[in-house]
Amino acid sequence: NRFQFYFAHVLLPHVPWKNTASLKLYTPSGIFGHNFSTEYWLKNEDYVLQNYQRHLTQLAAVDKLLGEFLAHLKSINLYDSSIIIVTADHGVSFHESEHRRSAELVQNPAEIINVPLMIKLPDQHTARLSDKNVESIDIVPTIAGLLGFTLPWSTDGSSVFDKNAIEKSKKNVLSFDSFSDKRIDNSSVDRGLVYDESQLENIQRSVEYKNQYFLQNSSSFEFDTA
Repeated sequence: NRFQFYFAHVLLPHVPWKNTASLKLYTPSGIFGHNFSTEYWLKNEDYVLQNYQRHLTQLAAVDKLLGEFLAHLKSINLYDSSIIIVTADHGVSFHESEHRRSAELVQNPAEIINVPLMIKLPDQHTARLSDKNVESIDIVPTIAGLLGFTLPWSTDGSSVFDKNAIEKSKKNVLSFDSFSDKRIDNSSVDRGLVYDESQLENIQRSVEYKNQYFLQNSSSFEFDTA
């Protein structure tokens, strides 16, 4: 009668892009036309488009892996009873002379901040597409709500299924390049950035405190600032 929780951090389809859709490796594994020290694409559209194609090919490999994972759950009779959540930490931009993954440094931040969030509920057999403005901070409250228990700490997010939750009008974006938190007006994400600088001080202080806490109090905790 106890819940079991499994978490998997899968690097694919992250760089280096070196897998075909069938998961076979090919060379070269580097990124042409990209400066890793600055994370900016060079002014070479052919190189950028080639890397975009390699990214999509590796994304197809992820689709294959996910299909195999779901098939395995069905084979051991765990699929129907499981809550399955698939998401990512950031997107990627493919435009010459632009930054590859910092939302505040590209013309269209939607390419960076929009990530997949797929949630399969127990005994769910039909899919539904939602354009509700949700964020990564909503995932933990969503799991707690689905399992029917109250978290012993306060959260910034809320369950995506909470009909009483007020939908956010802004996107919270944590940038490790400048070690600060940005808030982007959700209504303008297709056009560019709108920052609300007056709201950043407390958020940045909280981020700095949490980072220092984990670094000082856990020898096994690793920060993935990618």
